[in-house]
Amino acid sequence: MGIISYICTFQISLAVAMTGKLAVYTGAWPMPHSRLMGPAPTAPVPPPGAIHYPNEEDAPAPAAREGNA
Repeated sequence: MGIISYICTFQISLAVAMTGKLAVYTGAWPMPHSRLMGPAPTAPVPPPGAIHYPNEEDAPAPAAREGNA
């Protein structure tokens, strides 16, 4: 009988709970200042002696690098 039965009610409650948890986990529903979730991950620090290649977005423009500005 629709939502009156226990099985359907249990399944809908699980679906709603999992949808909410998935939305929070993916960031669709942010949880600011929550003790349940740790801080946002940061970029890993390269080990000593590793070769570091910066991203192209972070590099200055080619004219500025050559001094032809």
